[in-house]
Amino acid sequence: MRKLFVIIIGMMQSLLLSALPNDLPDIEMVAVDGGTFTMALDTNEAKHAYETPKHEVTLNAYQIGKYEVTQELWEAVMGNNPSIFKGSDLPVENVSWNDIQLFIKKLNKLSGKSVAVTMLIY
Repeated sequence: MRKLFVIIIGMMQSLLLSALPNDLPDIEMVAVDGGTFTMALDTNEAKHAYETPKHEVTLNAYQIGKYEVTQELWEAVMGNNPSIFKGSDLPVENVSWNDIQLFIKKLNKLSGKSVAVTMLIY
């Protein structure tokens, strides 16, 4: 099953969370330090072309939701629950990339801020 996480880029967490209406569930966040790592493989190691070329990637520090986006949060923002496996504290599922983009826009609108928010699905 794919999982959906809220990622708030940079130090925007306090801006977003302090502006959310009181009736929205909290989004517990954890900090992730920035850094540099090597991504992909050398040509002789790769089984597929998309696995190359090996290169360095640098990420700035960011914050990510400690838990998946719950059905409770999704329903509070979107007004519906598309999940097949129902439960307010269960992760939302059965959503498309377009659904997520709309969720982000509505979450930003509810906060009254223009906050850089994205979603990670895996």
